[in-house]
Amino acid sequence: MRAANRFSLLAFLVSFVLLCLPLIGQAAMQPVDEGWQYRWGDSPLMPDGTPQWIVQDEPGQWHDIGFPSNPPDRAGREHAWFRVTLPEGEWFSPMLYIYSVDIIVQAWFQGELLYQYGTFDEQGRGRFEGWPWRAGKARNWRI
Repeated sequence: MRAANRFSLLAFLVSFVLLCLPLIGQAAMQPVDEGWQYRWGDSPLMPDGTPQWIVQDEPGQWHDIGFPSNPPDRAGREHAWFRVTLPEGEWFSPMLYIYSVDIIVQAWFQGELLYQYGTFDEQGRGRFEGWPWRAGKARNWRI
């Protein structure tokens, strides 16, 4: 094969791959807009400091919510937890985009703290720290 033909074939293959990469990434995206639940209050901590609610299911304490924001019957409560079961799949780089959390937040997945924005004190309180940008592949959020 002549060098010019090889170069043309290589240029075509590289161009094809570069054009297809965005489509591959978009095809794997999946909205997580169903199955959300909330729970008022703050989780007791286990001896190692891990919140009990990320490992104990207690289904009667969790309530369905269409969107993880402003759960009903706040009645002056300061703490809310949200959770969702993430879709099954072979994800290249799993990420859950949360477009706004106006306070401090922790994101937990399979018993591990993956992300924290701001600082919680011993009573689970903290001051406003601005807006966090992303929370990776977390499943539970302490807000």
